[in-house]
Amino acid sequence: MPLKPFSLTHVVYTSDDNLGPVWALLSLAPPFCVVSLTTVILIGRDLRAAFVLVGLIVTSIISTILKKLIDQPRPQRNLEEDGILHIPSSQEEGMPSNHASFVSFAATFALLFALRRCDRMEGSS
Repeated sequence: MPLKPFSLTHVVYTSDDNLGPVWALLSLAPPFCVVSLTTVILIGRDLRAAFVLVGLIVTSIISTILKKLIDQPRPQRNLEEDGILHIPSSQEEGMPSNHASFVSFAATFALLFALRRCDRMEGSS
């Protein structure tokens, strides 16, 4: 029976790219954000963090559904091993990007939060 890797955090980069390790670590930012938010929710009982986490999960679900509906393949990458291109079956669809949807939600939430906070500060003076 062939083994299938659990590639949730399987990140590859070209070895001749000096910034490759940095980009590889940055591509793991979403799981780090989820762990951080979960920790804040469990330890700090922060309702705002719970809303952010739920929003990020819903955004990820919507992105996955859109991937299945759009069914656009990923751009070809050179991940050849023994002359065979290995792409995990869970990563065959390419658009919309989970990272892009994750960052878009986080940026939108941060912007709206900052605008609301600024409005409160201006109103109190």
